[in-house]
Amino acid sequence: MKSWKKAYKTLQNSSEWNELEKYLKDFNENNIPRVEDIWNIMNQVWDDMGLDSKKYNSEQLSRYYSHPVWFLNGLFIEIDRESIRHRKSIAGYFKNKENLNILDYGGGFGTLAKEISKITLSSKVDIYEPYASKYAYENIQEFENIKIINNLKKIIMTFW
Repeated sequence: MKSWKKAYKTLQNSSEWNELEKYLKDFNENNIPRVEDIWNIMNQVWDDMGLDSKKYNSEQLSRYYSHPVWFLNGLFIEIDRESIRHRKSIAGYFKNKENLNILDYGGGFGTLAKEISKITLSSKVDIYEPYASKYAYENIQEFENIKIINNLKKIIMTFW
């Protein structure tokens, strides 16, 4: 995904569009949100779900992190220059390193994992994402050394 126009079309054609449309009323394929706008939308979803940052439970968090706003966030990250620049910078740490086992905790769509994978082809990157979307799996399918996991116990047992 290289442009907001494509990302917006992907959103419109997704099953998540009905839920996201109300949050994107100020945007269209030619009116690109800023990262702050995405954050505001995420905050609005939090508020609309009646969540409180001081009192919440795992069921409420699960509902929030399963909400389509994270699909929007993932698509946005893939086209936002600053977000990509940050991920490329982090991935740069792994340059000239080989055969590593890397855990991308809360890796969403795998944007950082893909950047790391491009730099260190011999390393394995696991994305811990308990609320991974169908798109996240599609987004990494061409990378044989990346996989999404939703259980840290399996990873921890590998290191011990």
